[in-house]
Amino acid sequence: MPDALGLDVSQDQLDACLVGNGVHRRFIKDAAGLRALCRWAPEQDGAIVVFEASGAHHRGLERALAHRGLTFAKVNPRPARRFAEAIGQVAKTDRVEAAGFARMGRALQLEPTAGGPEPLSERQDLPVYRRGLAIVWRRRPGSRPRG
Repeated sequence: MPDALGLDVSQDQLDACLVGNGVHRRFIKDAAGLRALCRWAPEQDGAIVVFEASGAHHRGLERALAHRGLTFAKVNPRPARRFAEAIGQVAKTDRVEAAGFARMGRALQLEPTAGGPEPLSERQDLPVYRRGLAIVWRRRPGSRPRG
């Protein structure tokens, strides 16, 4: 059974877990941290990298993995949460979630996500950013609702 490397992506850091031997590592989510992760991941015997699509937080990671030619699977949050519940994972810490993503990748033998061209990826994010701005605008004092 092929191994999987689970990554929990947060705003400031990446928690990594290799399910085969239980190795846990933490990387700061900046340029140096992404380079360190991309150097470390291939050493894990071709394990597929599994992470959750988490809004804008995962985009830098996705670009770095695609740029380095690493195999990854981006999973949707709802199926990932349901898988975690199915295996009895109730805790929601970064380390536990990384291990859950790794177990999900290994058990389901996830297909790699195709990395699209960067401009297309950024264009697909525009509606998400626009909705976020609309929410912020509505919450501003003195703003009038649009109808």
